[in-house]
Amino acid sequence: MIKPKKKTKKICETFEIEKSGKTKEITSCGTLEEKAPNKEQIKKQDKQLKNIFLVFLIFIFLIFAVVFITNSSKHVKYENLDFYKDKTGDLTLYYIKVPLYNTAGENYANYNVWLRTNPKKLKHVSFNGSVVFKKYVVINFEEEFNCNGNGIVAIANLQQLYTALGAKVMKDENATCDPEARYIYLTLKQGDETKIIQTAPACYDLIINNCEILKATEKLIIENLVELNQ
Repeated sequence: MIKPKKKTKKICETFEIEKSGKTKEITSCGTLEEKAPNKEQIKKQDKQLKNIFLVFLIFIFLIFAVVFITNSSKHVKYENLDFYKDKTGDLTLYYIKVPLYNTAGENYANYNVWLRTNPKKLKHVSFNGSVVFKKYVVINFEEEFNCNGNGIVAIANLQQLYTALGAKVMKDENATCDPEARYIYLTLKQGDETKIIQTAPACYDLIINNCEILKATEKLIIENLVELNQ
């Protein structure tokens, strides 16, 4: 029976000796038998490699998780709209850029929308109806909604939206809902629940409870954006 050859490793060592005042380098070489790792050592090495690989995977996963959570906290979804969360001091705003197209399908402008209400909370505001677009918009009030300055912001945002869509916004106390739907007619009124009701093909009642005028107007804005995006 032929025995397997043992693995050896050549080792050399150089050292200096001094003789008769002279220094001389001598190199001495030999062989060292290399012992093959046993099963226990192999198992231990495999376990160590697996642990290192597992730690590496966990580290990569944590990096991706942190990036995902950070990005998710800056974005808010409302149906097919993606809003970017922006905080300036104590004021938190929700921003989206909406491309506007002409009848030829050309992108002639981008409309920047800023909301003060989290779009997720606007999902809870009832909107009973559908969105229409007209060349004229009339906004009337059954009572004054100052609401610590929020009323001015709410109406300004509505005006900017309809103006960006090419409509002319006006206030006409003598106007009423047009049964022929030649213009959009918005009425802001007090109620027990903040919601929007479409009372005719182009007429809407914005019911406002407890001065939630921003929620009512921003709900109407966001429903217009959803319709535009479709």
